[in-house]
Amino acid sequence: MIQFSKNLMPRPYRRVSVQKIEGPLDEKNLVNYFNGKEAFMATDYIVVKGQGTAVLMVEKEERKEALFSKIVKTQIISLPKNCHYIQDEVVDVGNPSHLTRKFWDLNLSEDSTLVVEGAYGHVNFIHKPSPLKLKVIDLVPPKTSRLYDLVLKAIELADLPPILLEADFIDVNDIAKESGFKDCIFPCRASGLEAPGETFFLDEHPAKNKAPLIGCERTEQIYQHFYGEKPQRVETCPQKIKSKGKIAQITRCCLLQDSTNMEENRGIIPWGGNVHHVISVLEKLCEVNQIPWEKN
Repeated sequence: MIQFSKNLMPRPYRRVSVQKIEGPLDEKNLVNYFNGKEAFMATDYIVVKGQGTAVLMVEKEERKEALFSKIVKTQIISLPKNCHYIQDEVVDVGNPSHLTRKFWDLNLSEDSTLVVEGAYGHVNFIHKPSPLKLKVIDLVPPKTSRLYDLVLKAIELADLPPILLEADFIDVNDIAKESGFKDCIFPCRASGLEAPGETFFLDEHPAKNKAPLIGCERTEQIYQHFYGEKPQRVETCPQKIKSKGKIAQITRCCLLQDSTNMEENRGIIPWGGNVHHVISVLEKLCEVNQIPWEKN
């Protein structure tokens, strides 16, 4: 068998045909069975069910606009020993991250192929998934974070390799409690923000008082504009609280306007950024981490 690349996943999944045959699913039998048979114009891969499951790639005669063409070459991607077929109607089989999350949850060996009969009864596979492991670093409340939701949307919309998310949330209420202060000023009113004592919000321009500002550099600048002096401040900037690590990271920053930034293995979008900012950062992180992926 030839070695196929990691993260091999047909897109769109209509390129996958499912067929049942009798007899053992070994290389010789599969090649002899399919070579010379006809395949539909959209079919490039075949999931074979019988005594186990196998996955093949087929090449057909070049016949322009032909509805069916003869298979001239059959290549084995995975045989029953390393091929697993499951049914899970929750899985979107058009999404590589969904398939990879299922693969990880099943704790399959890294050289395996997972075939999933998923939502709407559609079938697809992923071969040797090698995902980008990504920490989403963001402030809460409210939960779940906006950045986390944006990343989920990006994964749904963009042609990205498999991405496995890990939430790494910073609870601003915990920062306020651990500061040792009772009264606190937060940058703006958000659902769930509450100081141990009296709660103030900077965007409401409260009367000057001695409560510390629970915020970042940008909110300190706003405070200085309002009151003409520097506040006593407790840091909330994710970039300063969380150190860089080997695992890729994405976070937000108030100091960015409408651009993204990369710092080693960390991607940063503006605080009010959108899904397009996130897609741009995820593409760069996949490139930096050399995640295998063939664009369709």
